[in-house]
Amino acid sequence: MSTISVLLPIYYKESVDVINKCLNSIISQTVRPNQIVCALDDPSTPDIEDAIDVFEKESGIKVIKCYCKRGSGLGAILNVGVQHCTCNYIARMDIDDVADLTRFEVERNYLDKHLDVDVVGSNIAEFDDDINNIIAERNVPAEDKDCKKMLKRRDPINHMTAMYRKESVLKAGNYSSEMKSCEDTYLWTAFYAAGLKFANIQQNLVKVHAGQEMYKRRGGKKAYYYVKKSIDYKHQVGLIGAGELTFQKMANYAVLVLMTNKMRAFVYERLLRNKR
Repeated sequence: MSTISVLLPIYYKESVDVINKCLNSIISQTVRPNQIVCALDDPSTPDIEDAIDVFEKESGIKVIKCYCKRGSGLGAILNVGVQHCTCNYIARMDIDDVADLTRFEVERNYLDKHLDVDVVGSNIAEFDDDINNIIAERNVPAEDKDCKKMLKRRDPINHMTAMYRKESVLKAGNYSSEMKSCEDTYLWTAFYAAGLKFANIQQNLVKVHAGQEMYKRRGGKKAYYYVKKSIDYKHQVGLIGAGELTFQKMANYAVLVLMTNKMRAFVYERLLRNKR
């Protein structure tokens, strides 16, 4: 039977209540993981450390804590986390998102059945303040060829839904420690360059916390720097040509740097999502 590691990055300012809610949701899954890898900022905080220790003792699930220098960025902390995962499959999870109770079971069964697929994800439903008030959905293609076509401009895997084979993510070179954001775009491009195969389950297996604060984080020159870096990588591996390279840089600069947060929210919600 295939085994599952959950890769869970935890920011040092995260509240213990949110952490406990996330960890407790994991044990409610119809298929429990064999291991949870908590990838932590170094230094972390005593409250966070204690919450993880108590959970491990009470749940009986093996929890590994690994650390990355504070401020290194999400790419670096996920890179370290992958190295500490010991199971066949790695399921990505974000601390403030809510997974369907069958998510791990559905994705594990898919990978067990489709041995040629290296990463499987799903559609997502997005909410702002109330988890029962879905404001949008982000649907992604089911088949590999359509995922690779989508990758030219947009991510074909919703990162917080991803379950991938550990051997596959290592074959792709793991997460780039240089990417403080867009680490998922960079990784999926590395999957493409390595000849790996994508798939998506056509269900909303995760509810994602979105809203104005998310759009604010995605704006500015710093955010654009990493988007530009990921676009350059797509060109480097032959996924896009010179014309598309120029177009994407101009379009992303306009959205991330020139637009206000309100305008950026409109683009994401109205043009890049299936609005509810």
